[in-house]
Amino acid sequence: MARVPLQTELSQEYAGGEVQLTAQTVDPRKDVVSDDLKAQGKALQGLSEVVGKLDDEINDAEAKELYNKFYYDTDGIRRDYLEKKGALAVATVPNEVEGGEPLRPYDVANNKIKAKLEEYSGYASNGTVRYMFENMASVTVRANQTSMINHSLKQQRAYADNERKIKIDNDQNLAIINAATWKDPESPYNIHRMSGLKLLEEQAISEGLITTGEQPSEEWLLRVRAYNLKIHKGVIDELTKTEDWDGIEDYLRSHYESGDMSKEEVGMFAQSVKEKHKDFNSEHIVDAILT
Repeated sequence: MARVPLQTELSQEYAGGEVQLTAQTVDPRKDVVSDDLKAQGKALQGLSEVVGKLDDEINDAEAKELYNKFYYDTDGIRRDYLEKKGALAVATVPNEVEGGEPLRPYDVANNKIKAKLEEYSGYASNGTVRYMFENMASVTVRANQTSMINHSLKQQRAYADNERKIKIDNDQNLAIINAATWKDPESPYNIHRMSGLKLLEEQAISEGLITTGEQPSEEWLLRVRAYNLKIHKGVIDELTKTEDWDGIEDYLRSHYESGDMSKEEVGMFAQSVKEKHKDFNSEHIVDAILT
C-alpha cells in the first residue's frame, strides 16, 4: 500500500504576496517496529541456541551412558575369553545355530560383542545419539578384537607346542619299546626315533633356534643330546633285561660311530649295565668300541 506523507510542519514562501505550503514527510514506524522485530529475532535466535545446546548435552549424556554400559558388558566378554588357555581357547565348539559350522572360541566371543553393539545401538532415542554411541563403541570393539586375537595366537602357539611335545615323548617311548628292532633302518625303532627328532627340530625352529649350518644354536645341540640320551638309556635298559650283551655292545658301537653318542656316554652306559650285572665286562666293551 502506498504511504501517505503526514504534514507536520508548515513553511511559508512569499511570492507575489501569496503564502505557499510545502509538505515534510515522516515514517512513524521507523524507530519502533523495526527495532522490535530485530529484538524479537535476536531473542528467538538466542533461545534456539540454548535449546540446541541443551539437546546436544542431552544427546551426549545419553550416548555416554549407553557406551559405559556397552563397555562394561563387552569387557566382561573379552576377559572371559582371555581366561581360556590351550585347547579351550582354540578348539572349535558347536554352533548354536542349527546346521552351522563349528566356531572357534574367539569367533563366539567376537559375535557376542557384535550382538552387544547392535543391542545398545537399538536403545538410542534418536539418530544423533546412535551416531555418537557407535563412534565411541567402534574404538572399544577394535581394541577388544585386537586383545582377543593376540591371546588366540598366543594360545594357538602354546597348544601346538604342547601337542608337539606330547608327540615327541610318544615317539621316544615307542622307539624304546621297539628296542630290539634298532638294527633295521625301516624298523619301528628308527621310524619313531626319526619322527620325534623331526618334531624336535620343528619346535626349535618355531622358537627361532638355528638347527642347520656350520654354527647351529647351542640350545639346539643340547636338546638333541637330551632327546637321544633318553632313547639310548631306554634301549640299553631293554637290552639289559634280556641280557643281550652282544646287542648292547653293537648298539653302543653303532651310535658312537654315527656321532649320536660321545665317548663319555659310551662309558656311562657301559658302567650302568655293569652295576646291574657284575659279569658284564664294561671295560672290555668300552675299549673295544673306542679303539
